[in-house]
Amino acid sequence: DCEKLLKMKRPSETARQIVEHINYLKNRLLTPESLAAALDQWESVTDFNMSTHNSRHGQTEVVPTLDKQAARQFLRIFRLYEEEKSARQRVDFADLIALPIRILESERELADSYRKKYRFVLVDEYQDVSRSVATLLRHLCGPQNPPWVVGDARQAIYRFLGAAAENVEDFEKDFPGGEIFELNVNYRSCHEIVVVANQLDSLMGAGPAVREGAGYDERRHASLREQGLTEVRSTGAAEYDGRWRAARANPSSSYPSDGGKRPVRISVANSDLAEQEGVAAQIEDWIKQGAAPGEVAALTRRNIDVRNIALALGRLGIKAVAARLATPEGAGG
Repeated sequence: DCEKLLKMKRPSETARQIVEHINYLKNRLLTPESLAAALDQWESVTDFNMSTHNSRHGQTEVVPTLDKQAARQFLRIFRLYEEEKSARQRVDFADLIALPIRILESERELADSYRKKYRFVLVDEYQDVSRSVATLLRHLCGPQNPPWVVGDARQAIYRFLGAAAENVEDFEKDFPGGEIFELNVNYRSCHEIVVVANQLDSLMGAGPAVREGAGYDERRHASLREQGLTEVRSTGAAEYDGRWRAARANPSSSYPSDGGKRPVRISVANSDLAEQEGVAAQIEDWIKQGAAPGEVAALTRRNIDVRNIALALGRLGIKAVAARLATPEGAGG
């Protein structure tokens, strides 16, 4: 009964997309009832385009558009899914968060007992949890046991699994009176990498502005030196007064290309093969300049890229290690 949703050539694709939509809603604590209410409101304020056609009885009929019919059919599937799951006494992954929330909402004494039991609550990678998890955290934590969360909205990578990066921005709203501490000192990367990170942050929007020809603030930099910090600057005319700073004790760039003029470089390849061979050639050049092979790492977006770069390095006589990596085409290296 879902002809407006079903792709006849690929019914499995329809099933996959329906599951994704259900997970999306449940990760935001939406039920079939709340979805039905939202659809009712949507339909009452939306001016649907109506199509007309002549029926077999010779009368003109007004037919709602596909969007409205598809939404109602999806709602019916959502309801049937929840009913069948309940009849079988099963829960899905989203229920593992939603059901405890319902219990804690209705059992205040139980919620208070858990707040007393768990006095310290730490959540790492807060940008990669769903809004339902943030709601559960609000029920588990109160004034007597405020949570400590660590997150950076710019590092959100799990939206496709229901993660909500807005958790970071909404922290003070979710937990009134909460304090924000900026972790803006980088103790891991060399100075040049932090410079590029700040430049990229500015280009992504909502970052610090680029100030042409800006000079140093001597008092500010004296204060930084007292803290063992170094201001990060671009090597060009513009200064990036960025959100991150490099600690003075951080390692320097050991093997910068072009004599240190361009420690970070962007190269564009016109094919996968050209990219693989270009990466392998750059690594070969670093090794010739004195870099230890064990200190060189190639980071890629796909597993298959690791395998192909490892093969390209092998053709140059350079051994590469990619432990326990497997792809449909075979081991990664």
